[in-house]
Amino acid sequence: RATFERSLALRKELGDIEGVAIVHNNLGTLCGDQGDLDAAEGHFRQSLEIARPFHMGYHIANSGLGLARVLLLKGDTEATEAAVADCLASAQSIGAEALVAEIHSVRAENLLARGSWDEARSLAEQSLAEATKTSDPLLQVNAWRVISEIELQRGRLGEASAALKEAERLAGDETDQLMIGRIAAQAG
Repeated sequence: RATFERSLALRKELGDIEGVAIVHNNLGTLCGDQGDLDAAEGHFRQSLEIARPFHMGYHIANSGLGLARVLLLKGDTEATEAAVADCLASAQSIGAEALVAEIHSVRAENLLARGSWDEARSLAEQSLAEATKTSDPLLQVNAWRVISEIELQRGRLGEASAALKEAERLAGDETDQLMIGRIAAQAG
């Protein structure tokens, strides 16, 4: 975190506008992973504030996705939906399939939090379809994990278990400890 903060100060001093947006996004991700959701939200919002006037499509989509995740963790489903709607348009306009897959996944989790199981399942399946187009198996793993959570909340234990098994199969020897932890927690 200290290294990112030093980098942020240097990029500001150099007038590296895109670099400042990137470092704010990276700090937002790090703060979110550390559980400091207020700081994460602030960094994602700052990244968006910098990226929007310059029409930095990827940074708008990426930081918007980070913001949506944080808002979801905070339980603000309305703000989450607004954030994903905003970043989805940017991701689609630049053809960022991986971001689109992640955005659909966050939208599905948000609908799940609202109790809209059918809509959540539909978006999770869209996430899976987009994830399949990419070469990133973790996107597919996450989509299956979300499908499993939806079915678990519906009380469909067989379908939840089958989806989670598919997530575990696709994860294989993956080293993303956070994703592996999410799968293990859900399996428990």
